[in-house]
Amino acid sequence: MNRKDILAAIILLATTHISIAGTPLGTAFTYQGQLKSGGAPYTGTADMQFTLYDAAVAGNIVAGPIASGNVQVANGLFTTTLDFGASAFNGEARWLETAVVTPAGGGSYIPLTPRQAVTPAPYALALPGLRT
Repeated sequence: MNRKDILAAIILLATTHISIAGTPLGTAFTYQGQLKSGGAPYTGTADMQFTLYDAAVAGNIVAGPIASGNVQVANGLFTTTLDFGASAFNGEARWLETAVVTPAGGGSYIPLTPRQAVTPAPYALALPGLRT
């Protein structure tokens, strides 16, 4: 490889790094869960509602509810994206309450218990530059 090729590679890498570093992460995160009905894994669609609390029981609503309609559930497993905004996560403990309607489109939301603790990713604790 000659000097010209090496210089072109360095410029390409530097440009790529700048464009990646300039892309904001946002505040949304992926939430995966398991849903059972009558003790068996549920398969079908569900309307879901997510509320963020400051305590495992009782407590105050920090953010939400966020509705996710017509969520596909296969063999009890589902994935959805939630965005409570940056101000909802200030370093204090948080719990997520999920309420569901199955099948989607009918009935009232039924809250599921217990609330789930929202835990940090290890690098979020160790790298202050990743936190806002």
